Amino acid sequence: MAERTEPQTSSRVDPMKGFAPSRPPLDLTPAGERLTPFGARWLQELPVPVRPAITARRHPHIINRLALLKNDRRAREEYFDSLFISSRPNRRGFAFEVLEELVELQKAFQEGRIG
Repeated sequence: MAERTEPQTSSRVDPMKGFAPSRPPLDLTPAGERLTPFGARWLQELPVPVRPAITARRHPHIINRLALLKNDRRAREEYFDSLFISSRPNRRGFAFEVLEELVELQKAFQEGRIG
């Protein structure tokens, strides 16, 4: 009579099975800094090609301020200048992708594609 054999099972155990990640996803937003409803609404109204989504996640205060300045060309341009040319020492500057979004947004304002 043939011996009955049990199916082979792996003795390897997935050490991560059943465990949540040890850390939450990286959030680069300073504590307490959130997009306001006004800022979020303005952001959604922007055309997708110039919508600064990364900037909104990492620097919501910038989006909030731009939303408030959207109809004041002079103040908006001064704010963009203050973002690009810092008078404060020891500033690291923006990540490339944030800078790229802000430059494109400023260009869209200047060219009248948004207003």
